[in-house]
Amino acid sequence: MDHLPWYAPCGVSPVRVPFICGGEALCGGDDFLEFPEKQEWQWKHPESLLQLARMGQAWLFFGLLGIVGISPEACISAVDDATSTIAEERWIDTSHLPDLLQGLKNPEESAVQEVRRSRLADAIVRAKHVMSHIWIPYIWEFDAQDMPTLWNSPSYAIIFSIEVLLDALEAILSFENDDLEKLGSKSLLAKFTPGIARSLLQVGKCGSLAYRLPFTASKLYHLMSLPDGSDLHRHNHSLCKETSCSLMNVDSLTYRTQHTQRCVACENLEIMEAELVRLIQRDEVPVIRSTMDSSSNLRVSIVKMDPTVDYVAISHVWAGGLGNFQANSLPHCQLQALHRDVLDVMICAYDDDCVSYNDASVDIPRGMIRKLVPRPQNPDGRAWFGSQRTQTTCYYWIDTLCIPVHQRDEKIRAINSMGRIYAGAANIVVLDPTLSRTNFSTLHRTPGEMTDAIYSEEVDRDGEDLRHFRANMLVDASPWMARSWPLQEAALASTIYVKFADRKFLYESSRLGISSTLQTLPNQESRRLMWGGDSLWSLYSDVLGTGEPLPHTPNTEFISVWNQLTRRTTSYPEDVPAIFAALLYRSAGELLSIAPQLRSRAILRCVESLPLDILTVDRDRAVDTKAGWVPRFPGSRERVPEIDLTHGVLERTANGFLVRPALNPSGPTRILICPSGVGVSDYILLRDALSGEAITLRAESPAAAFRGKLPAASSGPQLLLLLSKPCLQTPSWNFGILCDIHEHTKDMVKTRLVDTTITWKAERDPHGKLQHTSSDCRVLEDSCSIYIEMGMLISIPNLPPPFHTAMALSRRIYRFSFRWFSRLT
Repeated sequence: MDHLPWYAPCGVSPVRVPFICGGEALCGGDDFLEFPEKQEWQWKHPESLLQLARMGQAWLFFGLLGIVGISPEACISAVDDATSTIAEERWIDTSHLPDLLQGLKNPEESAVQEVRRSRLADAIVRAKHVMSHIWIPYIWEFDAQDMPTLWNSPSYAIIFSIEVLLDALEAILSFENDDLEKLGSKSLLAKFTPGIARSLLQVGKCGSLAYRLPFTASKLYHLMSLPDGSDLHRHNHSLCKETSCSLMNVDSLTYRTQHTQRCVACENLEIMEAELVRLIQRDEVPVIRSTMDSSSNLRVSIVKMDPTVDYVAISHVWAGGLGNFQANSLPHCQLQALHRDVLDVMICAYDDDCVSYNDASVDIPRGMIRKLVPRPQNPDGRAWFGSQRTQTTCYYWIDTLCIPVHQRDEKIRAINSMGRIYAGAANIVVLDPTLSRTNFSTLHRTPGEMTDAIYSEEVDRDGEDLRHFRANMLVDASPWMARSWPLQEAALASTIYVKFADRKFLYESSRLGISSTLQTLPNQESRRLMWGGDSLWSLYSDVLGTGEPLPHTPNTEFISVWNQLTRRTTSYPEDVPAIFAALLYRSAGELLSIAPQLRSRAILRCVESLPLDILTVDRDRAVDTKAGWVPRFPGSRERVPEIDLTHGVLERTANGFLVRPALNPSGPTRILICPSGVGVSDYILLRDALSGEAITLRAESPAAAFRGKLPAASSGPQLLLLLSKPCLQTPSWNFGILCDIHEHTKDMVKTRLVDTTITWKAERDPHGKLQHTSSDCRVLEDSCSIYIEMGMLISIPNLPPPFHTAMALSRRIYRFSFRWFSRLT
């Protein structure tokens, strides 16, 4: 991985990848697809992570290099007697990889290179299939005993280096190959194995970044070396969850507003709450008018937003000290700092001569800050800028001062206005407690870093230098990005400036994975890989889902917001539905006015279509049991999985939700009829009576105390929906859905959802003996339609519009019509 940048000042040594295949056959590329069979690996179960790494290095690593004409000797270093402690120890050295791949970038270079590109595309698909279908479950199997990281396990580092090599090769081909584009580029090791999370913790970063960030293996490796200004919190991520960072959670009972670092104990300045409440009651937008003279004497007041004057909206993490649960006030020192930050940004946005634009960043001459005042919108030329050396005035909005603390009704109305506040702001300033301690200027290329690293090509293509590339990654990994409310604030912003210790950085809001119009669906491709298979080294199954094309575009906005919020945390999960409402163009304030246990159900009733796999999400036990099935929403205390459209779509109709197949399924959703039922057991072996193939099923009912109106599994005939969606905690298993059958005719099956967690995997030993065996299951007829009853969804009384109209239906029946297939794998 020597071809990647590594930030030397981090104090952590780069990962060294050993060469461990001495004396063994190495794949030369010509026999890439046949190499495992030649080595008699088809059914070989590796005995250790080391053996798996040796197989991977000999086949995938050197085989991929061989396809593009790179010999093993070009990437194996000579013995370094100064650093080696083992005789004849050699290492993988990819420092020359950018030069070696140069000829492959131009498809018109030669006919030989074009053939290589075509073979390489097929090999990458095969390699990703093997890693996802076979190796991830093996790594999980060895994880408990090895507890690997990139630094303590050479074997794990070798497997990670294969992903890094795939990144470099995909970067050359992905723009012209649809199959590669569908596979996605997020690191599989980061998504489905704990080793990358442990490696992040080892360098002082939150382990949840492995799950939350849609980064390639190469980007994650680069991120591990970068500073983040969190020295004060270093090694405090041990309490964070696998999918979310809780380091910045706050408690209203113990929270204390902080002063700036240089301040000892200045006085608090409080906003007149009566005037704030009056403005909100009149449906006005309150903003802070801040005036400061050359001696740093400050006056602040609450005023009505003037449409002719621009204002800045402040987005911050309360753990940074700018919150206040007791009053609408902040220390004098913090208000001075806010004044300067707002002026910086206003000058950046307004005066080309006062700033030095350099693509994604801005340089602000400090001498100009107190000489200028923010201007009205559309000023008449540069003459507007007058030199006022005595005082400056600016306008901004911050929740601590502009949302009433004690008046509940006005607080709800203010929250409901946050959408238009952030959308109407001229700029948004992000104040993150870790980024504000990080010097942007130190992110440049350091001595010893490669000048022709792979990343420099991507950076050059995007018009960024390495500092901007690193700054964007740090923002992506910041505590601010890990919080729930900033998602709404940033998604509605026109321009986002992030405060670093020495400058303001213009952040690309498109990197959020959610735009202001919410039309961009985050990359979920890594979740689409189907697990299991009847042959250890088989390619993707040739079984594809079919069905009528969708007559409309499914509601990707709901999925986009859901998936973004699964990667974020909040100190108050009951507020998450309000964020949903705002980003789905609903009334956040009205939603907050109803009981917390009704909010998630209200959101569901406003959505026209849902992904089928939302039925695999655990029920929200806090919701009234009479309401039937309501999924646990992101922001809950428990883990909530992402959802996508690759398994099917639930389309709202006058009679309920019509279930249609996905346009581009990654693997078929299988439907089985079990005449004698599944029952509840730790492990169940189900065999197809016709094909003889089998799956291992795990059915778990919730504790009796948590059972709601949905029935637990019964002993009568049941329907199984088997989705090719891997579980995060045990990625060799997939999610399923279980239903009781109430009526079954030739062309229709009526069922009711069962409150049972179903997971499954393909069984390589169909004659194995498990706790319970049912051999009479069969695949449902091709043309049969399925209705899934979800239980009663009672109407919500006194619910204000626009929700009430959208929630008139009192019963949910889902119609399912797919073409099914006889194969289980």
